[in-house]
Amino acid sequence: MLISNKRVQELLDIEKKMRLLEAAGVDNWEGYDIAMEPYEKELETHNKINDLVDLITDELCMHIDTNVAGPNTGHGFYSEGLDEIKSIIVEWLEENTTIFQ
Repeated sequence: MLISNKRVQELLDIEKKMRLLEAAGVDNWEGYDIAMEPYEKELETHNKINDLVDLITDELCMHIDTNVAGPNTGHGFYSEGLDEIKSIIVEWLEENTTIFQ
């Protein structure tokens, strides 16, 4: 992902502002927790999805077939690995369907 210097500076300014607000005790204000709930839910969803991607990547790496069509032709995955990925996704969705509601 490419990000402009201007946007980096904007984000650094936002971070500085948040740190100053929290240092002044804004996180103790009435309603702060309620205001932060959507952010916390989004962060939790993001983290769970990242964990799922890591799990899938790890599983795929354990089932790489380096000789799909011969040397220097790329890589494929053994079918057992793909079946395992399907199982991982189904289990994950069963455990996490509420994060998308």
